[in-house]
Amino acid sequence: MYDDIVNIEVSVVAIKKFAKGNLLAMADVELFIDGVSFVISGIAVRRLKDVLAVEMPQTTNAVGHPIPAITLPPEVEQPLAIEVARAAGFESIEVVEAC
Repeated sequence: MYDDIVNIEVSVVAIKKFAKGNLLAMADVELFIDGVSFVISGIAVRRLKDVLAVEMPQTTNAVGHPIPAITLPPEVEQPLAIEVARAAGFESIEVVEAC
C-alpha cells in the first residue's frame, strides 16, 4: 500500500434540484486528485424511505442491467457524497454507506 498523502478536492460545478418523486437533485462534480482534474456528471440525490442517498451515475451492461458508470474508493466517494448533499440543501447528514 502507498504511504504517500494525496490531496483531493471536491467541487460541485452544477446542481439541479427537483421536487418530484424520490429524485431530489442531479449534480456534476469536479474532482482534483493530486493535480489531475476530471468531472463526473449525473450524480443523483434521492430520498429512499428515511435515508438520503447520493448515487454515482449508472449505465447498463450488455443485458440491460444497471451498473455503476464509475467506481470510486470510499476515501473519495464519501467526501464527494457529503459535498453533493450539502449543495442540494442538506447541511446535516451522516454518511452511512456510499451508494
